[in-house]
Amino acid sequence: RPFRLVSGSEDNTVAIFEGPPFKFKTVVLFEGIEGTKTGELVDDSVKGGAAHSGSVFGLAWSPCGQRIATASGDKTVKIWNVPERALE
Repeated sequence: RPFRLVSGSEDNTVAIFEGPPFKFKTVVLFEGIEGTKTGELVDDSVKGGAAHSGSVFGLAWSPCGQRIATASGDKTVKIWNVPERALE
């Protein structure tokens, strides 16, 4: 049975991981006042193989709040553009 890890944050996002191994699935964006879903960070190109192939061990927001960096057991760090909903 897969385990799921979900993290929530003050910027109204929810990151979803599934495992083991814990692989990045998606980041869901929510509107702050009413909590309605406004979109997802991951598009079809990311689901097709651009996401990490190993477990995700860390993530951090950029100071500007426009990017997320994810670090993985596949020895890569990936930068995600939040407004564009794409991998850079």
